[in-house]
Amino acid sequence: MDESRQRAAVPLRAGTAVRVGDLVMQNFPEQEFHATVHRVYSRGGRWVADLTWHYPATDNYVEGYDLFLLVRVTREQLDAVTKPIRVSAGEHQGWIKEAVVTRWAGYFRVTCSCKDGLEVCRTGRQAGWCRTLEGARALWAWHVAGEVGEVPPA
Repeated sequence: MDESRQRAAVPLRAGTAVRVGDLVMQNFPEQEFHATVHRVYSRGGRWVADLTWHYPATDNYVEGYDLFLLVRVTREQLDAVTKPIRVSAGEHQGWIKEAVVTRWAGYFRVTCSCKDGLEVCRTGRQAGWCRTLEGARALWAWHVAGEVGEVPPA
């Protein structure tokens, strides 16, 4: 194999498990949107990718996105996720959303506008992640009731 072909193959063999055609997400538990990888390459000593982010209303092509922020996902993972549920009660407006990646994958997070869109907390800094959708709904109800009484279990 000539040297130019070996160099062209390096980004797909070394440095990352992300390949052209893969679906990826940012490796943050609150991430909802995914992207399709079009190209993987090294730039300035960093592995980067050209990809298209898929948002509900549009697609957005981005060049040179750092790979260290991304994790591969499958179509099955994306299809299995419960669609975000808008919740409201009085002045409280929020969402219940299921995480796709990180250690919180499969858990539900509860957010509220009174917390600037951040997670509802059970006690102190314990974020409002719930193992089930029913648990997330119970946490939401506890929150809008003034966070009094027994805290719903995670």
